[in-house]
Amino acid sequence: MNEFFIAKRYLKAKHKIGFITILSAISWVGITIGVAALIIVISVFNGFGGLVKNLLISYDPHIIISTQQAENTEKRINSLLSENHEVKSISPILEAKGIANSGNNFNVVVIKGLNLPTLNSLGFIKQKNRIENDFKNNFADIFIGQILAAKMGLMEGDTISLIPIKTIKQSVVDFTSLPIVYKGIVKNIFTTNNKEYDENYIFTSLESAEIIFGGRFRINSFEIRLGNIESLNTIKSRLQKELGNEVKITTWYELHKNLYDVMQIERWSAFLLLTMIISVAVFNILSTLTMIVIEKKRDIGVLMAMGFNKNSIIRLFIYQGILVGTGGIFSGLLLGLLTCYLQIRYKFYSLDPTKYIIDALPVKVDLLDILSIVLATLFLASLASVYPAKKASEINIVESIKYE
Repeated sequence: MNEFFIAKRYLKAKHKIGFITILSAISWVGITIGVAALIIVISVFNGFGGLVKNLLISYDPHIIISTQQAENTEKRINSLLSENHEVKSISPILEAKGIANSGNNFNVVVIKGLNLPTLNSLGFIKQKNRIENDFKNNFADIFIGQILAAKMGLMEGDTISLIPIKTIKQSVVDFTSLPIVYKGIVKNIFTTNNKEYDENYIFTSLESAEIIFGGRFRINSFEIRLGNIESLNTIKSRLQKELGNEVKITTWYELHKNLYDVMQIERWSAFLLLTMIISVAVFNILSTLTMIVIEKKRDIGVLMAMGFNKNSIIRLFIYQGILVGTGGIFSGLLLGLLTCYLQIRYKFYSLDPTKYIIDALPVKVDLLDILSIVLATLFLASLASVYPAKKASEINIVESIKYE
């Protein structure tokens, strides 16, 4: 413990070379700014990542099973998952492209049919807009995205024509047949903050989709929604093992893997760039300790004459580097966490909700990230202390004190 005590005294003591004090202060401030910046930026990335995840799992199915043998697959899926409490719903899906027409507006859309419980449980479906009957009075109740509705000039209660692409193809081949047109009533205009859904999708009941596309045998996939997203991979592995290669199983994460890969690249790029600030501060620690070794050459010789061995001298200077690093880390933690708290509590960095889906910059503080930043900074500070510590341990006792 003598080494630690002396290390503290050396840092607090006045130096003959005044520039040493300035370098120590620069090191401290540099580490403080670097740690605070890392905490803030990584927390913002975590906030955006959490926001994107919540949006996606609210509207996207958690697991999609694609198959060519719908009836047999449905029985096996229900048998495997019927007693699994994590499974909220299993819905057969009939999804295909069609033409939506209103007046002079024609748009290629994706018409997606789900069973009523699943359809009515979707996050964007309001209680008052739930579908109770299927294809009543030869009209299908449909849900249409806000962007698509605006393009087609539609409002709730308006009528829209739906033409399956397959009937258009048939009429091209057979000139005696005309495309079959089905009518739909706009039950609700939804917004999901997902451009793909809001601009291209029309949702309806599975029974209505079967009538439009020609029967239940055309079901091409099943969507599974879970109560706990953490059990996703376990359920996928079980399904893949039991169903084999005759089906293709895709998770919501795999659907958006490219987006997550880009977000991870941005996150690590920001981490590496901001670590450069800490690296510069750490280099200043190396310079500071090297100058202290030169200044305290006589003191080091005296300590060695009193019985301090080389390892004790090395520890003495490594402790100095750690103390500077620890001080910078502590003040950086306070600054970074305080900034994150103020943003979460008071949203001082606000965003225009008319342009963005959020009203303020999202922030999410993760304990593991904080721990990683602290340990990485401590490691760099310790590493910077090794060279001057070794130089100090190599000082010749006789040469350092012979004129004293």
